Amino acid sequence: MMEFLKGLMSFYKAKKVISENGMWPFVLLPAIASAVVSPLIFYAFYVYFGRLARFVNDNWLPPYLQSDIAQSIMTMIFWLFGLILFLVSIRSIIMVIFSPILGFLSEKTEYALKGSTPPPFSMVQISKDIMRSLILNAIALAIFLVLFVFAWLLIFIPIAGSIISPLLILLIESYFAGSSFIDPSLERHRYNVRDSFVFAWNHKMRMIGLGTGFTLLMFIPLIGWFLAPPFGVVAATISHTELD
Repeated sequence: MMEFLKGLMSFYKAKKVISENGMWPFVLLPAIASAVVSPLIFYAFYVYFGRLARFVNDNWLPPYLQSDIAQSIMTMIFWLFGLILFLVSIRSIIMVIFSPILGFLSEKTEYALKGSTPPPFSMVQISKDIMRSLILNAIALAIFLVLFVFAWLLIFIPIAGSIISPLLILLIESYFAGSSFIDPSLERHRYNVRDSFVFAWNHKMRMIGLGTGFTLLMFIPLIGWFLAPPFGVVAATISHTELD
């Protein structure tokens, strides 16, 4: 539990580190991109899954089960599904597209905390880092989707499923969010893809704490969408520095 709380508290420390070291310009670019993309993705999921619930109610359910109540229940289930996909989509998109900037933000954070010397600039290394980020995020997304679908299906278990499924989904999303945000630090220290997965699993409660902080920020409309990804990287870098 202490590791979980340390991961969560890293977000509080992140604000202090960003402010004291003049890092807001490095936070704003990925934050603006996140704020622009997030509402579009969220709206698309909101509309699509609402229509999907109506389609299932009208075409798949037996006539004696078709009702406004059944459609409302399915709409809530599909919207929960869409909300998690939204969180994963925006995180993955920002982490891949802005991996060089987020990597630099992580580097600045570590330099501020430890006074370490950053590695020399290299376009070749940046290209390798982007490719590595694509591979790692693709593998992580595939594993996440398998676990997520399994957890989502549990919601159809009477009574217990409505409690177990959301909690399990939150744990899965938090773990993968935390592990994705700490990866720029691992990447800089030349962890390969496999070693990054091993490191995250060995510190799973810290990853869940980091991911929970990110998820809580994302639930704040606009402001959370604006700040959650770069704050997640800074918070994860603080956590990696503590673990290292």
